[in-house]
Amino acid sequence: MMNSTLPQTAMIYTNAPSEFAEFLPEGLDTHYYSSVKKLKKALRSSTPEKIFFHINDAQSESDSIEIVDYVRTALASQSSHLVFCLSDAVSATPSQIINRADVDDVIRLNKEDTAFVQGKIARIIRRISISKKHLMEKDAQVNMLTSVNRFSHQRQNIQALISSYAEALLQFCGGHSGLVVTPAKVTSVP
Repeated sequence: MMNSTLPQTAMIYTNAPSEFAEFLPEGLDTHYYSSVKKLKKALRSSTPEKIFFHINDAQSESDSIEIVDYVRTALASQSSHLVFCLSDAVSATPSQIINRADVDDVIRLNKEDTAFVQGKIARIIRRISISKKHLMEKDAQVNMLTSVNRFSHQRQNIQALISSYAEALLQFCGGHSGLVVTPAKVTSVP
């Protein structure tokens, strides 16, 4: 079910990892956290693209809402995709959860239809991957236009302009390195 273009890592907050693991698509590298303090520490060092919250009781729900508030306000991350996964034991509806927390998706975990839930999670991951790819392409386009703008205003010497444009072009095309050939020399572009 997993595609090689999908992001392969997810942070998961749960107090029952084995219960939640059956709903995850195969091939997804997961980092489980059961402590709010440890998850906040991990988030301070690296804010991920996606965080899944397994809600299976009132305590996990309040802890998850606290973490969501921390991500959205203290870390000021609106780009992290936050997904609440509600077990059958939770009586709250998805609309109630969305009204209480600034989450992007709410999934009801259904043990009778595990394949459907796995597919839904895989689609969310794919959507996040596509959004990230579009953002990276936009950044690369802006870099290319910036280097063209510098060229048109001649703010740099010609070799520096060609090098910066080549670097932006490589980023836009998904390249990793290249060479810029000018009459005077050959320059490597990282």
